[in-house]
Amino acid sequence: MATDEDESDPKRLCADESMNIEDDLPNGEQSQENYACRDCLRRLNVSRTRTLQIASKEYLEKSICIMSSDTYAPPESYKDFGQFQKDYLTLQEQMQATEGELNSIPICHDENCELNATKRANEAKVNQPNTSKNQVNFIPSPKRKTAWKKIKADNNQTPQIELSNPFSLLNEINETTEQGNPQIANKTMPPINLKYSDDYEKMLESVQLTCGNTTNKLNNGFIKIFTENIDQYNKVQSHLKQQGYDYYLVRPRENRPIKAVIKNLSLHHDPERVKNSLTIAGTSLSTS
Repeated sequence: MATDEDESDPKRLCADESMNIEDDLPNGEQSQENYACRDCLRRLNVSRTRTLQIASKEYLEKSICIMSSDTYAPPESYKDFGQFQKDYLTLQEQMQATEGELNSIPICHDENCELNATKRANEAKVNQPNTSKNQVNFIPSPKRKTAWKKIKADNNQTPQIELSNPFSLLNEINETTEQGNPQIANKTMPPINLKYSDDYEKMLESVQLTCGNTTNKLNNGFIKIFTENIDQYNKVQSHLKQQGYDYYLVRPRENRPIKAVIKNLSLHHDPERVKNSLTIAGTSLSTS
């Protein structure tokens, strides 16, 4: 039979509140399940700080923008406007320091670091080969060197390629048409300059009734009458002469005389000798 002591409940061990579960672990070492190196922990804390700073910066920017865009009250009327500006400038300096601290943390090379192992796991997933159904049963062909056959081609047996232009006939037709129908240059007639007067309306009306429609422009006290062709040009000129209107004509550029000046001639040189030489050469002269 069991005694009273055997039938009693087994003794329970209670942990004292002052006892630490990790007291049994070696000093200076963390649990292997949640181990992270100092650099990774520092990087994690600095990243959290930077995230909070970014959120604070967005809040200050929006607050300052709302205060500055109020059309009914100046931004200085807000009691927090000046403090927000100071906090914004201070926060920018703190963010620069945080960014510099984050960049100064060395790269983790500890294989037992949990944070670094997470990065390696993500990289392994990215670089993991394709294991789809189409690739599982794929059998690559063996790599073999392909033998290249060198064929010596004889130049005599090589067929010659005939080059011909199927549109050459069109070029010949265009050349013959251009030679048979030379293009006549469209020459614009020079204007007839009619002297302006108070009765210019009657003068232009008589020209229009007699010679047809013309283009008229006023310039420096003269009315320039532009005609469409040589026949109309001659009609306008003869009509103005019959009516006794004052006008003058402008010679075409190709019919204008060429002014030639001979310099550095001696005072005793006879100008008639030059005239005779040019006349013999077939040049008409007019002295001024």
